[in-house]
Amino acid sequence: MEHHSTPSSFLMFERGRDKAVDSSIMELEWKSSKLTAGEDLMGENDDSSSISSLSSKELLINQDFHASPLRFFVILFYCLLSFSQVVINNTWGPIADSVLFAFPEWKPNVITLLANWNSLTVLVFIFPAVWFLNKKGLRFSFMVASGLSCAGAALRCLPVPSHIFVWLLHVCAVLNAVAGILLGPSIVMLSSLWFPPNERTTATGIGTAFSLLGIAGSYSLGPLIVHTEPPNPELNNLLKSFPQENVAETGCIDYLRSAIRREIKQYMFICFGFEALLLIGTLLFFPEKPFNPCSRASCISLVCKYSFKDSFRSIIRNRSIWALCISAGLSTGMTVPWVSLLTITLSHREIPQTAAARLGLWTIVSASALGLSVSRFSDMFQGYLKHTILAFLLTSALTFAGILWLFLTWDPAYQDKLMLLILLGVSTSWSTQALFYELGSEMAYPVPGGVIAGFMTWLSSLCTAIVYIFLYLCPNIDDSWLTLGAVMYNIAAFFVLLSVKVNYNRSAVDKKS
Repeated sequence: MEHHSTPSSFLMFERGRDKAVDSSIMELEWKSSKLTAGEDLMGENDDSSSISSLSSKELLINQDFHASPLRFFVILFYCLLSFSQVVINNTWGPIADSVLFAFPEWKPNVITLLANWNSLTVLVFIFPAVWFLNKKGLRFSFMVASGLSCAGAALRCLPVPSHIFVWLLHVCAVLNAVAGILLGPSIVMLSSLWFPPNERTTATGIGTAFSLLGIAGSYSLGPLIVHTEPPNPELNNLLKSFPQENVAETGCIDYLRSAIRREIKQYMFICFGFEALLLIGTLLFFPEKPFNPCSRASCISLVCKYSFKDSFRSIIRNRSIWALCISAGLSTGMTVPWVSLLTITLSHREIPQTAAARLGLWTIVSASALGLSVSRFSDMFQGYLKHTILAFLLTSALTFAGILWLFLTWDPAYQDKLMLLILLGVSTSWSTQALFYELGSEMAYPVPGGVIAGFMTWLSSLCTAIVYIFLYLCPNIDDSWLTLGAVMYNIAAFFVLLSVKVNYNRSAVDKKS
């Protein structure tokens, strides 16, 4: 292939040009046209390595693009990292009763705070994490994320007194939350760099699905290792046969607490061992980037990297991106707190806690499966991301309206209908995350996908935090009002998204291959 040379003054961009996002794609198209001719993109004061260490021969836009088989290893590794991080983050909720029994000096708010560190740290660390991801790339970010999770998991294994153990748990929760902040937006960057255009949304859907499955995994793994009843059936029968005061006298309670503490410690070591293996695997085997670009847009992203400052400026100036991110935040801003109170809500209808736990578990599984299915569908029939999200938001709003009607006219015979509507309403709301990420990446291109995903995550966390603050200020609010809020949030998300003007900028670049 012939290599054409051109004076650098012809290739450089005019300094001081203040363009909005709508003109950014034109600028990148101009760059790509120069790459098509085999030319290097350099500024007037840049040397040959200022933009990329790769030569122009390695980055010719008109080369034959093909996806590396390593992409399946990369997405598998991401899924394991994300799954493990969520399991560690959600360790204590599924075994809360056992933990409070084994550590009687603990208060229930300790469990609540341990679970909420993830939401609190997102608001503070999301933008530094996105800057770090954009600056250092996937491999180094994954190394740091895995190292933070591994360090936090190791702290939980130290043989320390109970009051010190609590403080170590909070440190672990913060470290693991920061790791999750790094991993969350990175799935969009991973899918863009490693997967061809007809697999991008599927890859993003797989990553987000495994994050949700991590919650389901914690509800399965935790009670499997840490028993809610004495592990010895004979001891269980013995405890039930004694009055409470005699049980205390015989020392069976102390023995039982010691047994559950040993099981909790075993659970901590299992989590640490798995995280240590993932950290070793990341250090030894995780590749820095694909050997060859899998698409034209991926190639341009490798050569022409937007800085975090320019990316953030482009997002702030784009009204459509703002509207899209607000819609994404509204879509989950109420459903997340609503699901967190599901056990209490159902208990008001005399539905037992075990049934509520099973419903929550299957809701997460169905949301993961539905999200993965619709992501694959969006790859097969491209150009309909906005329409698909609108359909899901409308379905979720109508479903929560049905739940509200059942609450207001409650009858025990409605229990099966209520569970089915909850399963459908939450699943359709949560399964749109990958679609929002991909649509944002399409519209904001050439802004890196990790930056737009981080901005969406921050707005979603902000919407959720507002709801939690409201619940804290109004603790006795009727759950019917929360359900009405879920309806209104989804309707608002629907109309905000309806106003968004969608441009598939990244796909337009790829179609010129």
